[in-house]
Amino acid sequence: MRDRWFRLRRYLTSHGLCATCRRAAVVVGRRFFRRRVVILGAELNDMPPPPDLHDGLSVTCVESESQLRQEDRAVLLEKRGAEIMAPLIQRRFGYGADLWLLKRNDTVVGMLWSLPRETWRPHVFPLTPRDILLLDAEVFPEFRGQGMNPLLTRHVLHGVKNKGYTRAYIHVAIWNTPQLRSLRKTPFRRLGAASQWVLPGRNVVVWNEMLGQMPAQGQSGDDHGPGSLSPNDTA
Repeated sequence: MRDRWFRLRRYLTSHGLCATCRRAAVVVGRRFFRRRVVILGAELNDMPPPPDLHDGLSVTCVESESQLRQEDRAVLLEKRGAEIMAPLIQRRFGYGADLWLLKRNDTVVGMLWSLPRETWRPHVFPLTPRDILLLDAEVFPEFRGQGMNPLLTRHVLHGVKNKGYTRAYIHVAIWNTPQLRSLRKTPFRRLGAASQWVLPGRNVVVWNEMLGQMPAQGQSGDDHGPGSLSPNDTA
């Protein structure tokens, strides 16, 4: 609740009352569909190499909070809000996640997290030891519209392949059409759509659509322990 109030206050300060009301209507609609996610997968061994990086762009993998440069951390806290991003960074690295930063001329312009199967307790389907989950891809607003999101995603897929993973998955909220369009430019392919609810001691998943084959191995999907995250986890 505190994070939601912080985001509302920050948006109101930046955009004014009318824009905030319009945004609130959008958020209410999204929350109505928030339990519906599209699941996409990529076979890493079959994908082509990513395109070359030009115009001062680079992709950096940060494997721990101690490796995150102070100047990069400052940008993330500024763009996402310190009250939200600071505990998120600590929590994600504590789960064993990697943070991939897209930079232009050494300044962060986007980010994407990858989370290995060992610290992921499945919510939609079980993962195998060589599977990895990507989440929270974002290119900052002033840099959008330049094809940076699929570029970052393709380089991250290449990076996790070099770490020994063979398949990658990503969950996207069904209302997030810009992200779904962006992922069409990557090796990700739509596998299906599902609705998910977390009840006391159990994770309930209802498949609305299934187009591809899910992993055949892994732990059961009713585990919701302290190390777990949801597909929409942001804090």
